[in-house]
Amino acid sequence: MDAIQALRGFRQTRQFQERAVPEVLLGRLLEVARWSGSSRNSQPWSFLVVTDRGKLRRLAEIIPFGKFVADAPLAFVPVMDGSGSGQTLDAGRVSERVMVGAHALGLGAGVATINQSQTDLVKQALDLLGVPGDRSIGVAIAIGYPAPPDPNAPPRPNAGRRPLSDLVHRDSW
Repeated sequence: MDAIQALRGFRQTRQFQERAVPEVLLGRLLEVARWSGSSRNSQPWSFLVVTDRGKLRRLAEIIPFGKFVADAPLAFVPVMDGSGSGQTLDAGRVSERVMVGAHALGLGAGVATINQSQTDLVKQALDLLGVPGDRSIGVAIAIGYPAPPDPNAPPRPNAGRRPLSDLVHRDSW
């Protein structure tokens, strides 16, 4: 799959097959994560791979709008050094790369975010995963083989994209 096709074709996955992700594919995703860009090449992260079913279920309970994490074969969690806007940007950069990389490998990925202002939820997630308190997590990425689409599902509203003519301005607004 070429890069543009991978970028344009990626869609959030929230339903997964009960099929493990092969270690070779997980290794490739971890390499993609490792080579992600970061501010001043600081690489302010470690990567936590969660496959324990109980922890995935509990993580899905903790994260608002992250119920789909419970049914994924694994969750990829970027654990950031410290906290702050730089780490938030770098966490987003590595997360997007992992999701697009998963798509390019024939996997599905869905991001579930933990709002940093919900300190009780953040603490619960850190405790569940054994992450030291001087680190932060803001996302868990569910990864696995996508479940086949339901042929009877109604079409999703707003599934397309706005035309470029509505989005692009040149030299001034």
